[in-house]
Amino acid sequence: MTEAVRDRLALIRLKAAAIIPAYREEKHIGDVVRRTRQQLDHVLVVDDGSNDQTAQRAREAGAEVIVHSQNRGKGEAIKTGLRHWLDRQFTHVVRLSHAGPAIDSTAPLRREPLRLRNRDAYHCQPQGLSNRISSDYDCLFR
Repeated sequence: MTEAVRDRLALIRLKAAAIIPAYREEKHIGDVVRRTRQQLDHVLVVDDGSNDQTAQRAREAGAEVIVHSQNRGKGEAIKTGLRHWLDRQFTHVVRLSHAGPAIDSTAPLRREPLRLRNRDAYHCQPQGLSNRISSDYDCLFR
């Protein structure tokens, strides 16, 4: 890897954040957070009203956590996460699945993650990230 590529990846790591919407995922969320933190410093789990230890396991693994008091659906969890990172001036966000595999820790980010502009966000998937993609993520925040 060249120095220019290393510098670019370091810059992405500083400017990028992850959103992991989760519901009743206490068994898997810790591993997903730990693997995500190998690639990104800023990881947010949005616990969408779980009645298990999802939030606690995510915190123990090093994630910031926002908890919805009741289940509002995956789309609302993603919107909560986007608002959180937009309010903190992040310009790039990666949306990950709560159930692995989330990030292949051996594959670095090769493209920039989702870029947020004018409070519009659209789903994209950087190389090195595997994720369950579904049509309900086409337009996340408008």
